[in-house]
Amino acid sequence: AVTVRPATLEDVFLRLTGRRLRE
Repeated sequence: AVTVRPATLEDVFLRLTGRRLRE
């Protein structure tokens, strides 16, 4: 499920890039 939330915005990017910006 692709949800655009102020908190999951970063999560979406992480999934799109497939990388973890921060652990």
